[in-house]
Amino acid sequence: MTTANARPSYSSRTSAFERSELDTSFSEQSKIATTPWFRRVDMLVRRIGFPNMSARLPVANISTRPNHPIAIPRIRGGLSPKTLRRVQDHIAANLGQKITNEALAQVANLSASHFARAFKDSQGVAPHRYILECRVKRTQELLATELSLSEIALEVGFADQSHLTRWFRELVGATPGSYRWSMR
Repeated sequence: MTTANARPSYSSRTSAFERSELDTSFSEQSKIATTPWFRRVDMLVRRIGFPNMSARLPVANISTRPNHPIAIPRIRGGLSPKTLRRVQDHIAANLGQKITNEALAQVANLSASHFARAFKDSQGVAPHRYILECRVKRTQELLATELSLSEIALEVGFADQSHLTRWFRELVGATPGSYRWSMR
C-alpha cells in the first residue's frame, strides 16, 4: 500500500466487524487524504519514522493528546525559555526548602493556575512532580557520600526518611538503601 487511496487489505484473522471499520475508515480517509491538514499529518508521521503509516491508519486515530501513540506535537503554549530557566534555577537553589506553586508563579510573574498549566506544557510534568524528580536526582548524587538517609532526606527537602524512600522507590524503582548498596 503506497498511497492513501489504496483499499485496506484484510488478513484471514480480520473479523467482519473490523472489516466494516476498515471500510469506514477508508472512505473517511479517501475524503480527507487531499486536504492540507492530512498532508501535514502524513509529513509528521513520516518524519517520526513510519513511512506509509498514514496510508494504513484511520484518520480518527490521529490525535493532539500528548500521550497518544500517534500524537501531533503541540507547537504553542508553555513558558518562554528565559522564564523556564529562571524557574528551574529557583528550584535548584531552594531544593532543601518548601517550594510552592505560588512561589514559582511569582518567579515567573504569572498567576498560580496559569503557571501550573504553562509549566506542564513546557516540561511535560506538573511543577510538584518536577520538584520531586529534582529532589530524587539530588538524592542519587548524595547517596555516594557517607551521609545517613535521614540527613539526605532533610537536605534535599523531604519531610523525613520515609517520605524520601517512598518517592525514591516510585521514581527510581529501588529503595535508597539498595541503590546505595548497588553503587559500591
